[in-house]
Amino acid sequence: MPENNFFLDLYKAENFQSLKGQLLISMPYTKNLDYDQAVMYVYEHSAYGARGIIINYPAAITYSDLLDEMHIEHILYKHNQEPILMDGGPDKQGNGFVLHSLDFSVDSTKKIDCNLGLTESDDILPEIIWKKKPKHKIISLGHFIWESGELEKEIATNQWINLPADSEIMFNTPYKKRWEVSMNKLGLKSKFIAMEYGQA
Repeated sequence: MPENNFFLDLYKAENFQSLKGQLLISMPYTKNLDYDQAVMYVYEHSAYGARGIIINYPAAITYSDLLDEMHIEHILYKHNQEPILMDGGPDKQGNGFVLHSLDFSVDSTKKIDCNLGLTESDDILPEIIWKKKPKHKIISLGHFIWESGELEKEIATNQWINLPADSEIMFNTPYKKRWEVSMNKLGLKSKFIAMEYGQA
């Protein structure tokens, strides 16, 4: 049995295609109703599982509320200047996540690619306030975790469509429009897809 497990793992590794650094766009008929029309950034993906952050669902609390809860000194934001916290997924363990450009990093920042990093430490939170860095950022209070093969199964059953990460969608498009803009970029008219599903 150990040999069989070894060769199975080897087969998975050799035939695996990573979606790390990609966006996942949920189809209108995805069964996970808690995150309908979700846009997900995949920051980790191997033959043994995947992790991602939803970038278009606001959290139930504000950034100022989060800082107050963590006893981090901050200035009061004007309404249009305060970063919007994202509800990145159902797994809320840890201090949250900041997906950001690499013009700023701390010791614990994990480099995803040449443009983006992920910081799970709260060391970065005061810098966002006082130094206005990093320039591009998505602050999330949760994330998605898939075990081995789970994400691949969801994609095979057409729950997600993948799209190369697009900084314009991620950082410059209002979060309420990220799903529709992503669908349009894929050449899919989101309104027609939703209508077809409703008539099925």
